[in-house]
Amino acid sequence: MKVAEPSRSSSDEDVDVEGSEDKIDEEFNIWKKNTPFLYDMVISHTMEWPSLTVEWLPVKPSYDKASDYSTHKMVLGTHTSNGEQNYLMIGQVKVPQHGKEEVDIDKYIETSESGAALAANKDRLCISTKINHPGEVNRAKYCPQNPFIIATLTNTGDILLFDYSKHPSHPKKEGVVDSLCTLEGHTAEGYALSWSPTVPGRLISGAYDCKVAVWDANMPKGGKGKSASPVSILAGHTDVVEAVSTHRRDGDILASTGDDGRLLVWDLRSPKQPAHSVVAIEGESDCNCVQFSPHNDNMLATAGSDKTVSLWDMRQLSRKIHALEHGHKEDVLNIEWNPSTDHLIMSAGLDRRVTIWDLSRVGEEIEDGSEMDGPPEMVF
Repeated sequence: MKVAEPSRSSSDEDVDVEGSEDKIDEEFNIWKKNTPFLYDMVISHTMEWPSLTVEWLPVKPSYDKASDYSTHKMVLGTHTSNGEQNYLMIGQVKVPQHGKEEVDIDKYIETSESGAALAANKDRLCISTKINHPGEVNRAKYCPQNPFIIATLTNTGDILLFDYSKHPSHPKKEGVVDSLCTLEGHTAEGYALSWSPTVPGRLISGAYDCKVAVWDANMPKGGKGKSASPVSILAGHTDVVEAVSTHRRDGDILASTGDDGRLLVWDLRSPKQPAHSVVAIEGESDCNCVQFSPHNDNMLATAGSDKTVSLWDMRQLSRKIHALEHGHKEDVLNIEWNPSTDHLIMSAGLDRRVTIWDLSRVGEEIEDGSEMDGPPEMVF
């Protein structure tokens, strides 16, 4: 989905933008005020700059027995303005150990800015490492074989590799980018990035140049700071490539979706053309995301501007096997399978909603009087 900067050429457009922002703020404050009644735990932190990417790092959490918290790490990035320096960042999040902290409504206080907030709540998210980055960080993904290695997709289409364990908490000098290497091949920016879980160093990317690139991200000959070209370029989309996903078992199988509304499945043993090409979304619509199931080798999911999450069986891609509908009012921008529970999948949309779906409820009938609660698969 192409996103353009809002036009400021007329006062009418300014009013529309401000009105939209007021509505978003009002909706957020209502949600924040009711968080004690909705969740067991909410950690809210205001970033200095927006982050277009977030991912938990699979590192063993550290435990503080004195405070009953465990500290987890995540990957973040910045999207600055006015020439401000951008960063790839490692965040540390303090999470209460299960059962150690119960919700106490009396601990919540009313604030003019955010509704309900924990009184005397300590800052539970801090940035432990900041690494200089050229332009905004469109996407950042850690390498599953070595989580210290992080690939970033830039606003020029280049991909940078960093070893965050080799960087200090703050850059020694602003403006100097100290990356392991640069992967050069895209001619436009992009947001699609996925490491292979089975082939060490294999990285897949997609961009606004309508191409999918396959990379060997192992250190290029010549050492640190060098550049590398893609192993192969997969040309099958006719519009922006929005998402790529690598198969959880077969390292040669990957999928891509784009603004042409198509789902393409590729076999890297025959890379000249896609093994399968299907229309995921009818009409002039964007297919914004795709992800293989980590539990079922034959299942994958897509979603996009039709506001629907679609499920597909690799053995018969001629039609979707099920559609999760009426959970979003706007485009679906991202989907994520639960890594430990095979029947749960989450979707996030332009309507600022995250929806949890339970596939074990597919086929259940809606009880009388419960139509307003949504479809049976929607659990939250």
